[in-house]
Amino acid sequence: MIETSKKSGSSEVAWWAVLATALLLVTGLFFTKDADGDYLFRIIFDRILDGRALVEVIAPDGSVSLQPTKSIWRTGLAVTVQVVLVATCISLVLGVFFGAIQCGPSATLRFCGTFYVEFVRGIPIYVMLLFVYFGVNALLTRNAGGFSLTPFVAAVLALGVSYGAYMAEVVRAGILAIPHEEIEAAKLEATPVQVYRFVVLPQALRIILPAIANECIALLKDSALVGAITLVDITRRADIFARSNFLYFESFSALALVYLILTLVLSRFQRVLESRYGDARAHKY
Repeated sequence: MIETSKKSGSSEVAWWAVLATALLLVTGLFFTKDADGDYLFRIIFDRILDGRALVEVIAPDGSVSLQPTKSIWRTGLAVTVQVVLVATCISLVLGVFFGAIQCGPSATLRFCGTFYVEFVRGIPIYVMLLFVYFGVNALLTRNAGGFSLTPFVAAVLALGVSYGAYMAEVVRAGILAIPHEEIEAAKLEATPVQVYRFVVLPQALRIILPAIANECIALLKDSALVGAITLVDITRRADIFARSNFLYFESFSALALVYLILTLVLSRFQRVLESRYGDARAHKY
C-alpha cells in the first residue's frame, strides 16, 4: 500500500512538472520577438490552431470589421479534436464487440474476432489511411455512381477500424482477468447476454480503463497522419505554414508543444477516471 502510494505521488509530481515545463515554453515563445520585432510564435500558434483567413466585412452602418472566412469547426484544432473523438467512439464499439466474441462460447465467433484483430493489426495505420481514402474511393467511383468518402470520413474510419483491433485485445485481456468462478456463478441465474452485459463487461471495463486511455492518447498522436489524405488538421496547417515561410524549426516546435499539452490533458482525464472508476486489478496487467 505504501509502495503504491509512493508511485502515485511520484507520477503526479512528474505530470505537473511536464505540464509546467510545457506552459513555460509556450509562455516564453509567446513573448519572444524575431529580428523584425514581431511576435513570430503568436502568428505560428494562430495559424496552427486556427488557420482561418480574415476578410473585411462592411456592416449596414458602414463600419468595417475583420471576420474569419470559415466556421470555427473547420479550424485546425477543431478538426483534430473531431477526428479523435469520432475515431475513438468507433474503435471502442468495435473493440468491445470483437473483444467479447473472442471470449465467447462460439468457435465461429472466436475465429471471426481473432481474424479481425490479426488482419487489421498487420496493416500500418498510414497504409490504412491511404487504402480507405484512395483505394476505397477509387472502387466507389467506379461502382457507386461517383459516390466517394470525404477526407474526414475516411480518416475516422481508418483510425477507428485500426484502433478497434487494439481495443479488442485490451477488452479481451480485461475479460480474462475476471475470475472464472464469478462468471460461472452468474450463468446460474442469468442468460449469456445478461452475464456479459451486467457482470463481465462492467468489471472488464474498470480493469482495462488505463489501457483504453493509453490507446486514446496513441490515437491522438496517430491522428497527425491524416494530412496524408488532404485533411487539414493542426499538423497539416503547421506543415503548410513551415513550407510557405521556411520556418521549419519554429513551426514544428510549436506543433510539438500543442500535441504535448493535448496529451497531458488526456492523461489528466485518465487519472481522474481511474481514481473514480478504476479497479485495483488493473495495475497487474
